[in-house]
Amino acid sequence: MLMPKYWLQSDAIMNTNSYIVATDKVIPAWLQPVAVLDLCAARGINPHALLQNTALFASDLPFTGRYLSLRQFQQLLLNANNLWPGSDFPFQLGHQLLQHGLGPVVTLVDSYTALTPLLSLLCNYSAIISPALTMRLVESTENKLLLMISPSAFERVDNIALVAAMTSLTSMITRFSGVGELRYFFSAREGAGRENFTAHLQGICCFSAPFDGVRIEIVNKESAAECQSLRGRVAIAECDALLSAPPYLSQRLRELFARQHGLQSDLAGCSEALGVSQATLKRRLREHGLSFQQQLDSFHLELALIELLLKQATVDDAAARLHFHDSSNFRRAFKRWTGLSPSLMKANFHDLMLPVLK
Repeated sequence: MLMPKYWLQSDAIMNTNSYIVATDKVIPAWLQPVAVLDLCAARGINPHALLQNTALFASDLPFTGRYLSLRQFQQLLLNANNLWPGSDFPFQLGHQLLQHGLGPVVTLVDSYTALTPLLSLLCNYSAIISPALTMRLVESTENKLLLMISPSAFERVDNIALVAAMTSLTSMITRFSGVGELRYFFSAREGAGRENFTAHLQGICCFSAPFDGVRIEIVNKESAAECQSLRGRVAIAECDALLSAPPYLSQRLRELFARQHGLQSDLAGCSEALGVSQATLKRRLREHGLSFQQQLDSFHLELALIELLLKQATVDDAAARLHFHDSSNFRRAFKRWTGLSPSLMKANFHDLMLPVLK
């Protein structure tokens, strides 16, 4: 089975025994955290209350050279959302980040004339766009794409970070001519504040979906893919410099699964590849609310969803492509992962997810 391009890395690039955890301080405090403070200051929010339990202090502004851990960053987002006078903080943050908070990413976006190669590159810089998330581009037919979004370190997606990222990405995507109506998928249930999604996201929003992401249709043929401007190449170098840290543990595990096509991935083999004991790997995963089996199931589920919903494969074909011995085993596994049979999942989302892979 062909693996999605976004999961493949050359052995020369991939150092499997290098990873970070959610308590490592790798997030530049002078970028998104400052953007959060600027936004909240305009609404009169007390910065001392905002920075509670983040290891940052207002007296240290502008935080040059300071870093936050992912846990501290998510605490900052939670504080801001709780103190915000309204229900639209994540959307307003997404707009604010385009003004300040994404660093060289904004320059990079401005230097591209074709959306598809830009999105592919932005997936490499997911941690700058949103430290709590990782993005993967499912390249499809010439004019249809799916940007899948998942947590960078934990089991559940941070919905504040997700909505902020979706809002920023909307502006990045719609600046390109010839982009059709966007379709947003949220694994969370629809709650209060539906009007905010309608006002800030330019497209159709689908809730209780089996994944988080954006489906994009490009109506017009795109121009040359390469970023030729010196300004753009400088922005790429600056993005690379900001991402000196290796991926989070869960991302590193996915890379290991992908190298083996998800086959024969076991705790012992992955522990050895990561250079830790099995007990240490289990403990590290537990600290993030994860387990090894949950991570492996998540990897298989994403492949299954691509086959069933995007490629519109039959259940039997999907089972074969995922190397299950027979479709009955696949059906049982899929129901354990999602609570639904593969056939019911296809039926529920057939009208929402048009085939984008051939």
